[in-house]
Amino acid sequence: MQRAGSRVLDVALKYGYSSSTSFNRAFQNVHGITPTAVKLGGSVLQAYPLIRFKIEITGGNAMAYRIAPKPPLRIVGIRIPLALDMEENLRIVPEFWKASLQGNNFSEICRLSNGAPRGILGISVYKNPKEIYYYIGVIQIPLSL
Repeated sequence: MQRAGSRVLDVALKYGYSSSTSFNRAFQNVHGITPTAVKLGGSVLQAYPLIRFKIEITGGNAMAYRIAPKPPLRIVGIRIPLALDMEENLRIVPEFWKASLQGNNFSEICRLSNGAPRGILGISVYKNPKEIYYYIGVIQIPLSL
């Protein structure tokens, strides 16, 4: 704290706290002791060095690519509508997977897979703001008749 003569409220306000209660709570969470107990003396506090973050992004190797036409894919599976709000979707999608894995849907979808890429796919499809879907599905090549 600043000086022994300072009031806890004055120190709290100086450092941006709206009340001595919020300052007391924060101080005690960090130091394990109340500001008043420190003011009375005999307490040793730990000082924390300034934390600095440095993010450095460097270039990688050039990656060769090409755009190639591909035939349309047939995806079969189940879907759920998504929201425009990504936070909401971060709740919706895991719940959708959980429900799919607990029921019979997942094994049914797995049996339908006969194309490449192999395996179960999680696919987001945006048609317009009112039509956004998340699919759990597989690639299926129709059998010749």
